[in-house]
Amino acid sequence: MNKLKQFTIRYTESSSDFIKKSFVFILFLILARFVEIGWVSNFNLGSAGIGFQLYGLLYDLLFALQLTGYLFLPYIALSFVNRNLANVFYIVLTSLLLIVYLSLIAYFKNTSILLGSDFFAYNTHDLIHIVQAGNIPVFWYSLCFILLFTFIVFIYRLFSKVTVNKRFQSVSFFLILLSLFLTGVKLDASHFHNEYDAFLGENKLNFFLTSDLNYYENKIRLEHSKNLIPESVAGDSTLTEHSPLNPDYSFFHKDNTPDVLGNFLNVNPTVKPNIVFIIVESLGTAYSGPANYLGSFTPFLDSLGTKSLYFKDFISSAGRTFQVLPTMLASLPYGETGFSDLKNPPDHLSLPRLLKKNGYSTSFFYGGESKFDNMDAFLKRQKIDHIVDGAHFDKVLARMPSENNGFSWGYGDQELFTEYLSYTAKRQNATPGFDVLLTLSMHSPFLLNNQAFFANKVEDRMTELKLTNKQCDFVRSYKDQFTTIMYFDASIRNLFKELSKRPAFKNTIFVITGDHRMPEIPISTQIDRFHVPLIIYSPLLKRTKSIEAVSSQFDITPTFVALLRNSYQLKFPANCHWIGFELDTAAVFRSRHAYPIMRNKNEMVDFLAGTDFLSMNKAYKINKAFEMVPNNNPDKTKEMINRLFRFQQLNAIACQKNKLLPDSIYLKW
Repeated sequence: MNKLKQFTIRYTESSSDFIKKSFVFILFLILARFVEIGWVSNFNLGSAGIGFQLYGLLYDLLFALQLTGYLFLPYIALSFVNRNLANVFYIVLTSLLLIVYLSLIAYFKNTSILLGSDFFAYNTHDLIHIVQAGNIPVFWYSLCFILLFTFIVFIYRLFSKVTVNKRFQSVSFFLILLSLFLTGVKLDASHFHNEYDAFLGENKLNFFLTSDLNYYENKIRLEHSKNLIPESVAGDSTLTEHSPLNPDYSFFHKDNTPDVLGNFLNVNPTVKPNIVFIIVESLGTAYSGPANYLGSFTPFLDSLGTKSLYFKDFISSAGRTFQVLPTMLASLPYGETGFSDLKNPPDHLSLPRLLKKNGYSTSFFYGGESKFDNMDAFLKRQKIDHIVDGAHFDKVLARMPSENNGFSWGYGDQELFTEYLSYTAKRQNATPGFDVLLTLSMHSPFLLNNQAFFANKVEDRMTELKLTNKQCDFVRSYKDQFTTIMYFDASIRNLFKELSKRPAFKNTIFVITGDHRMPEIPISTQIDRFHVPLIIYSPLLKRTKSIEAVSSQFDITPTFVALLRNSYQLKFPANCHWIGFELDTAAVFRSRHAYPIMRNKNEMVDFLAGTDFLSMNKAYKINKAFEMVPNNNPDKTKEMINRLFRFQQLNAIACQKNKLLPDSIYLKW
């Protein structure tokens, strides 16, 4: 038998084996869609109907064909080395991909968001916490993995005995080849009612793999380009909207932020105000305040908002908690996976660090582990006086309920505020305080010690709000989430009740905002994920205001530095690295500045510039209702993509080369 004939026979046999296995693989991928339909969909308000799911099924089939197309050449090459080796390679690889796919569906069911390249940004400690929060013991994870893997291998072996006729094989190869020519075809989110519906239609495995590929491609592009940026570009003020004082330090500029808060307050320059930041886990505008579209489940916070400066269209800097402290306390860039993750962060200033220089006592309170997301490392660099996390709480206080695997995130909001009240009762009244509180209860798995009581409060609140039957059905579908919102609102009501009895309360400025919007309650649009309320309340206020202008968490530190410098004559450096600006206090809707947004760790795919919004390489306009309207102008899309990439370049230079702040400024302050 000549070599050509041997080659032909081996190729024919291997191709037949490949088609049989690919048929099984594609069948499993399609079945996963129906698993998702039955497991995830609830057909209530905000969920995709069967039509949207079937629409996504077309993309599942296209993705499945493309994936098998990519596997063809490696499989054939291995089969010429060893046929059994090729079969083992295909079966093991595709079995693992199917298990990952089902795991991604489970993640989406629990979080209502898609998992992408951010998975690889978490360290081992954080990943263990995230897995434990899934409420499934490690034993059951392992058992399900083994059983599923065994079942998939069994089906592969079963189909290996099936005979494939030449016509079926030819048609299969034609479809696979055709799919490879359609690689650029992607699911269009504009065909769906809202972001959650688009997420339902999206193939979770395709999103995960594509997100990873895009991240590493962009990372390589950044590594290649950051050393090639000319000084004229590095110092271009249009990239950061500030005028750099040094072309090597693109974020370093003169701090000429105007004092926009002083006119709202009864200021006594001789008495430094106490400042309290309350950062609320998952507090979103969708279900809190007058801009809600799901009904507001924070009645106390709503009433406090009417006595405050209430910013309706405020945006977070990230879709998760990891960046909220660097942004709110120091208006810092992101690094690669969040500023706190940087092992050797660039020299930088922060509000707590500067306040310590002005005689303030500083503290941070959190009911969980402060080392999660490296919060403790970041805070220690700011020379915070007291970091009080769950490990330091009074053991008389009850932790949140444990899950099936015995894991608990820590202490609830009521316990957090109790610990804070106990601590501040011991503080000397003559010492001004800067305190940061980060809540925890509005976080998966949404378990409370008094769950039933606040679940009834949700029912009462729906009656008060006069929600429609459809709206009530939706709220009940996410009752645990809404229960924790009502619990938080009751907890902060008690906090303010107790604080108001103290003399120091009259001289305290409170800043209340969400770290991001809760993703577990379906999100309507991409920007909805970052739409959070901001409340600035103080007995010092001489007038209140409802504000519709857009501002960001990046603007908090510049605004308070300007207030304390101009109205209270505190000492601050003349130059700074703040990314943000002053809070815009206009009553009318407008958006004047540009803000990068990191959706998840490793995912900087969103950018707001004025009313133009870029999300995953698509441009939109933001209107007064904070809705996204597609911008079909390709030039605008290209412009926004380039602006985001240029910010990523400057972000990389500043954070990797210690080019955020000259050391002469850092060492002085």
